[in-house]
Amino acid sequence: MLGNSNRLNITLALLGSCSVVCANNSEGIEYFETHIRPLFIEHCYECHSAGAKELKANLSLDSRTGWETGGDSGPAIIPGEPEDSLLLHAVSYSNSDLEMPPKNRLPASKIKHLKSWIAMGAPDPRESKVKKTTPQIDLNKGRQFWSFQPPVAYPIPKPRDLAWPNNNIDRFILAQLENQNITPARGASKTALLRRIYFDLIGLPPSPDEL
Repeated sequence: MLGNSNRLNITLALLGSCSVVCANNSEGIEYFETHIRPLFIEHCYECHSAGAKELKANLSLDSRTGWETGGDSGPAIIPGEPEDSLLLHAVSYSNSDLEMPPKNRLPASKIKHLKSWIAMGAPDPRESKVKKTTPQIDLNKGRQFWSFQPPVAYPIPKPRDLAWPNNNIDRFILAQLENQNITPARGASKTALLRRIYFDLIGLPPSPDEL
């Protein structure tokens, strides 16, 4: 007779092989053709197929090899493990940084179909080459970025109020304020400045004696 441990091992082995069997049986393929292929075509192929103008995130969903290989974030689907599959998390909008499709969330019924399909082992008869794209770097365009430009000496503005500025930075600030018809605030008193220092350094106001 088999011991309890042997029975458990056999049971686990049978359960582990279920996804492989389901992934290749005709019922699983029929489920894919009925629910999953149309879902991919309608909602995913525009950005994640060989026919896409630009393959987003290097993820292709028009073949089994595509989602097995995955994109920039790794494999999109783990057969038999819907809760660990990135694609299901993306369509469920469970992560604000990973939402697919980006414009409109899938209907709950389609998300349920996708989850069931992954749970049964993600049967997928499609075989095709995965289109991978390499981002092209435009060096000339990159050189135009503002941080790569040489410093430019702008002329010092001449604000109407000549008494307020203490330096050239003040003159730039005041010129912009005057353009917006904004009058600068008056200088703070020594007491106000001392209170600000206390708040900055210790987060508490000074006592009356310290003032």
